[in-house]
Amino acid sequence: LTWRRFRRWASGGAKLLWFEATAVSGESRANPCQLWLQPKTMPEFARLLETVRREHAQCFGTSDDLLDVLQLTHSGRHSAPRRIVAYHNPALDKKTGIAPDAPLISDGELERVEDEFVEAARLAADADFRAVDIKATHGYLADELLGAKTRAGRYGGPLENRARFLKNVIGKIRALLGDRLILCVRLG
Repeated sequence: LTWRRFRRWASGGAKLLWFEATAVSGESRANPCQLWLQPKTMPEFARLLETVRREHAQCFGTSDDLLDVLQLTHSGRHSAPRRIVAYHNPALDKKTGIAPDAPLISDGELERVEDEFVEAARLAADADFRAVDIKATHGYLADELLGAKTRAGRYGGPLENRARFLKNVIGKIRALLGDRLILCVRLG
């Protein structure tokens, strides 16, 4: 179904194809069917992208005018089976079934997740995507961190700290890949 979806968009004349909600790790997926970019799946992502570009070129003469963006995400408190919580918000905790005393992801774990985003961006570049989007919307991890006013430590409290995760991910990707990828951020 994923292949069919993107081939149809490519042949339908779309010039911007947003490959949405691709997990950066197994623990970051919201469900077991969610796309996950990892070394063993990267060749299939590359093949899908090549197919999409070829389909677009067959219909419109070129694929040079097609911008393909791979959205990278960590589902955070929406991850399954282990929900990963950045901070406790009584309304969000109630809505998502998180116990008020559930442990929070540590600053050290957040640094590891930053590196997972960077590795996924590297794989996206190796698969020949032109851009990646760091998903910071819909209550997923990067979005939740931006609102973590009550979180202690390097990733909570003042805006400078709450934006640290996103800024670190972007900075690390730029340091590794330079201008090889266009970087996008979808903010919620």
